[in-house]
Amino acid sequence: MGKRHARHPHPKGSAGWAAAMFPGARWVKAFNTVNFKTLQAEADRKGDRVGIPLAGDDPDAVQTAATLARDAGLDPVIVGPLARGKDFEPNTRPYNTGMSGVELRTLFGQSSPAERV
Repeated sequence: MGKRHARHPHPKGSAGWAAAMFPGARWVKAFNTVNFKTLQAEADRKGDRVGIPLAGDDPDAVQTAATLARDAGLDPVIVGPLARGKDFEPNTRPYNTGMSGVELRTLFGQSSPAERV
């Protein structure tokens, strides 16, 4: 994957590439946007929790990832189908910022935690 993948990105982003490599798998792009040190230090913080953007084509798999994020004290933000994972890859606005769920929802044009794409 390495350099070749970086020079010729998949049109559906890194998660789209991975999904193409493993057809039939239920892929969800999650937990890759926030540095592990931020996750460790900020899980269960008071106030607006660290947001975890999620993208996937399988609603059950996305809900499983959302539950994992909630259980870890984070705020899952369902962005949409797997191809939307490109919206939170390296060199995008939310990547590695530790934005709150509220900030991510604003960035992705969502109005509330209850909104599901």
